[in-house]
Amino acid sequence: MLVRHAAALAAVLAVACCAPAPDEEPTPVLVASADLRLPLDEYLLSPGQLRELGRARVAMTRECMRGAGFDFPPAEERVDVGLTSWNERRYGITDEALAAVDGYGLGARDPAARPSTPRPEPTPEQRAALEGADGCIERVEAGQGRDEPSGVDRELPLRLANESFTRSRGAPRVRAVVEAWSECVRARGFDSTDPLALASDDRFAGPVTPAEVAAATADVECKRSTNLVGTWFAEERSIQRDLVAANRAALASVREANAADVDRARRALGP
Repeated sequence: MLVRHAAALAAVLAVACCAPAPDEEPTPVLVASADLRLPLDEYLLSPGQLRELGRARVAMTRECMRGAGFDFPPAEERVDVGLTSWNERRYGITDEALAAVDGYGLGARDPAARPSTPRPEPTPEQRAALEGADGCIERVEAGQGRDEPSGVDRELPLRLANESFTRSRGAPRVRAVVEAWSECVRARGFDSTDPLALASDDRFAGPVTPAEVAAATADVECKRSTNLVGTWFAEERSIQRDLVAANRAALASVREANAADVDRARRALGP
């Protein structure tokens, strides 16, 4: 009887030892990362918002220059290129469909694939109105800085995001899953110890080749089979939650300033 009770107790303790704590989230099983949200993303302007701010800056500069009698700079075509989110390539390529066609590129969103159009140089008169004292650039910058909350550390969210990435990369379970990913891609003919490094291989610097497609496809498939993205994301999410809790007031000020920037940009761009 005592032996049976002892065995049952050992089994219970073994389960309790290995089960996640009640407040601990299970590691998600996933590969695509573009739609993932980390805690610090709430305090960072997204790639789309930054493009919106850039278009608003051009629109405000054009309006100012029209007031000075100039049609400059030229209106820009709205083209959304680049990443859709900061997490799309945070852990390397994770889009299986894109890898199968464009390798490590971004397809139609790749800035390198866009034809470059030469920008006209301003005339001396235009340059004076644009860059001179109290010129349009100075006025637009002053306008964009309106209502800036005092003491805002705009770079804080990015510094913390870089810190969380570095710390998560060195965590034991992330190192273990990266090693498993490395063994997987090596078995498929690609020698790499860094899930972000294959994309920068010199062999893939030019137009997309079958070798690049094969490498990118193996890269993503090995991320899926090892659950690299889910493991790394869970580790970094935990770190970022602690960083947000320790910097909540300062981050709230940045979020307020970002919201004001986006609101001004949308008013400048109009409907």
